[in-house]
Amino acid sequence: MPNYVCLQCMSPDHIFRQLQGLAGFEGSPKRQVAAMAVIIYFFDKCDIFEDSEQSRG
Repeated sequence: MPNYVCLQCMSPDHIFRQLQGLAGFEGSPKRQVAAMAVIIYFFDKCDIFEDSEQSRG
């Protein structure tokens, strides 16, 4: 089964920590800032991170 299926059973905090690791959050403060900039970019550009119509009410 693809790895994305298990995201449904993970907490949002756990998913965020996984994204940090994939973006290279470990290391020097400069590297952490750069990794956070990558994550922020994708949160801004990708509609997958937006709330669904149902959850908005």
